[in-house]
Amino acid sequence: MLWTDANDENQETSEQVMLPKAEDSWHNSLEQCQQILDNEDGLEKMDSIHNILVLLRSSFPKNDGANHFYSQWNHCAALHPHIQTLRDKVVAFKPTEPMDNDDQELYTELILNDIWYMIEIQHFLEAERSLLSLLETAENDSKLAAKVHRSLLGLYERIGRSILAKSSAFSEWAIVGSNSRDMSNNVANAWSNMGYTRVSAFEASNGVFYLDKAISIAKHVPEPSRYQQFNIDRFLRNRGRANQQMRRFEDALRDFDEAEEYQKKIHGPNSHYYGE
Repeated sequence: MLWTDANDENQETSEQVMLPKAEDSWHNSLEQCQQILDNEDGLEKMDSIHNILVLLRSSFPKNDGANHFYSQWNHCAALHPHIQTLRDKVVAFKPTEPMDNDDQELYTELILNDIWYMIEIQHFLEAERSLLSLLETAENDSKLAAKVHRSLLGLYERIGRSILAKSSAFSEWAIVGSNSRDMSNNVANAWSNMGYTRVSAFEASNGVFYLDKAISIAKHVPEPSRYQQFNIDRFLRNRGRANQQMRRFEDALRDFDEAEEYQKKIHGPNSHYYGE
């Protein structure tokens, strides 16, 4: 199907019709839960938080690498204040009424996705405060800490704070990549992030080792699983940037050309990356 301006207009019209109905449902449910939060005892309060959490988590886009917010600004903007209110309630109740493990996992994922949205709309200070608050409660070597460090390095890269980005990349890598025998995309990205943040800090010669490792993890898997499961095109572009910075132009071109080939395999023959 060819996606035209008419398709965009139809989608926007449909979204405009559906969004108010969805918002009415959210607001009604959230208001009912809010009344319980304000008036009932601990058990009902935690049940209400659970209901709000499930509603918001099922409605808010997930940061899984396949989503973006650009077609969902209004949807996210409508939910964002409710997520912030939920966060405040959880912080207030947590010392005496902690969540169970399942709700805690849902809550953490929701907050990280909301922070991703804040970064996309350039609410950088608010995003940083929220991430640092999460980091205070996370165990040092936990999966949560690794996710927060990865989000922080993305934030710091976005605002040009390369030294802090390097530090966050190292913290993530120390948890996820350094001693792991896991050959997953998550681990490969931890290695790639170590390399990329060094390239951004104009320390490309220190970053190539990490980028080589990320690429080798991906290439350990045969095609088509290699490009279906790994961000191999990203790893190659990052190494291409490192080679370019070190004036190894032929090596850089090879990396960029190979990345383009994977780009086409992943996104289709007419796909092209315009970053270089």
